[in-house]
Amino acid sequence: FQEAEALIEKWVVLAVNPFTSRRKRMSVIVREPYGDQRIVLLVKGADNQMLDAVGQNPCVDVPQLHDQLDTFSSAGLRTLVVGERVLGEEEFLQWKDQQDAAMAIKDNRAKEDAMHKAACDIEHGLSVLGVTCVEDRLQEKVGETIKLVRDANIRLWLITGDKVETAVNISYSAQLLDRDTELLYLIPHHRRGPALLKYVRETLQEAATRHNISVPQAPTRSRRRWAQQL
Repeated sequence: FQEAEALIEKWVVLAVNPFTSRRKRMSVIVREPYGDQRIVLLVKGADNQMLDAVGQNPCVDVPQLHDQLDTFSSAGLRTLVVGERVLGEEEFLQWKDQQDAAMAIKDNRAKEDAMHKAACDIEHGLSVLGVTCVEDRLQEKVGETIKLVRDANIRLWLITGDKVETAVNISYSAQLLDRDTELLYLIPHHRRGPALLKYVRETLQEAATRHNISVPQAPTRSRRRWAQQL
């Protein structure tokens, strides 16, 4: 084997759109150090937000991408989608003026909204470069500790922003669930307010009927208030 010589490239970072929980992605705009020295937008983020940014790009095999994401998530791996788009000089300069103006705003809320709009205005029409996955291991004795809490008849909640498949897999690893646990999926699919409350109640009623559990039918005042806030 012949040892290859190290190749060092110096890429110029022109702008950065930091990660926010609102966009669930981040991006960096760089200039290539070779050839035509193109300006390239590189984006990474959660699959649902990234697929929205891909849009109708004909170069992206969306069904295959979904299959890969589902495979990784079912294995309990945390996933990210990486994409890119080549920018023209004029497009970048016009957008940079927009970002600079947003960054100069004094009011924090207005600045946050302007920065969000600037990022979304540039993060679209992406070509997918690939999907990354990483194993996020639990700390030692997490499973044993949760099992002790469950055995003490204490109720537990797992709050996570992961895909459903990842959350289920992690719940098994943490012994929050076991193989005898019946899983009930409540996936709203854009339902809000009374429609969401009706969907949850009907799904819970179906599960209760299977197990001969009585569920009160009349909504309480707190439930009505909760529905109005959704």
